[in-house]
Amino acid sequence: MGDRHADNVFAWYRYSSTTPLNEALYIAFEAKKKSEMAGGVGPMTDALIVDSNGIQFVEDSTMQTLLEIYNEREHGAQRRSFDKRITELKIETTKPDAP
Repeated sequence: MGDRHADNVFAWYRYSSTTPLNEALYIAFEAKKKSEMAGGVGPMTDALIVDSNGIQFVEDSTMQTLLEIYNEREHGAQRRSFDKRITELKIETTKPDAP
């Protein structure tokens, strides 16, 4: 439902397959937050990383940090570039339980 809003964020940051993981995670988070403007898109957000190590859930602590960064950036003038809070973000993850 909020794909138009999310697509604009990916385009704004010029996301590509070579975007570093920390930046890609932030871009995806911001895109999700922007998509909440669309009806039916709620505030709950789960993030997973799928790579050669398998599937990992992004921990709530990392999601909270992303929310803080997002809120600061929305109320400031900084966009387009990434500060150290994003580029040096420690992404906390857990592996899902095996079935």
